[in-house]
Amino acid sequence: MLDLVLYGPQGPQPLGGSAPVRAKVRNSGERAVWIAGVLDGSEDGIRFPHYLPAVTLADGGRTVARPGPAEDPLVGPLRVGHLLRLAPGESFDPTAGAGCLPLTTFAAFAPKPPAATGTRSPSPPRRGVPRSGWAVSVCRPGPSGRNCWT
Repeated sequence: MLDLVLYGPQGPQPLGGSAPVRAKVRNSGERAVWIAGVLDGSEDGIRFPHYLPAVTLADGGRTVARPGPAEDPLVGPLRVGHLLRLAPGESFDPTAGAGCLPLTTFAAFAPKPPAATGTRSPSPPRRGVPRSGWAVSVCRPGPSGRNCWT
């Protein structure tokens, strides 16, 4: 049996930049296995081994990033050097090693500020603009707390 463990950054991360995600595959079985890391086509699901990452929101599970469709279904050959013998209890980084590639879904994903949300606020009426009682604010965490734009 293989376990895939993902390691994300600790603490708040700035919006607009990618958050580093590391991967580790661990052999939790009783026998050694031969495995390859992320090779060309692995992340697109067009060749084995399949590494199909996705970024989902914690509240509701909506997927906000996943690999796009394969641009070219042609992949390089699987070579003996791509394979690694993983003994029971051993682990490896599938994005490091001969022929291995980064998981671009994680490397390219950069969270954006949340969409504008309507919040009730007693805004003063402006000349020629009817008073609706609604203001739009966009907030995001910043180095000194919340940065909000109204």
